[in-house]
Amino acid sequence: MAEEIIVHHGAPITVSGLGKAKEAFLAALVQGEFGVDDDQDTYAQFTLRARMTHAFPASPESIEIARECLEIWDLEPDDGTTRAMVSGWLRELYGALHHFHRQAR
Repeated sequence: MAEEIIVHHGAPITVSGLGKAKEAFLAALVQGEFGVDDDQDTYAQFTLRARMTHAFPASPESIEIARECLEIWDLEPDDGTTRAMVSGWLRELYGALHHFHRQAR
């Protein structure tokens, strides 16, 4: 039996009910900034994850873990720049043309 899947490009991620942290990480995945498996991260992807974790903490403990990860390479968190970058990704995603893609499964 075939099911119809509808994907609405440009629909805000926030309608899914995700919090700011998950919304930011989903935007990074959609933008291709890193893959799903963090065990395969490059240096740039690892530091981006740590900076995003610090800028969009899911818990107080996550801030400390992110800070420790950044200290491995003598890097400082840059929450303002990280939030601005994610905001740009979200504007780019939300500003995409609205169209529907139908695919039978």
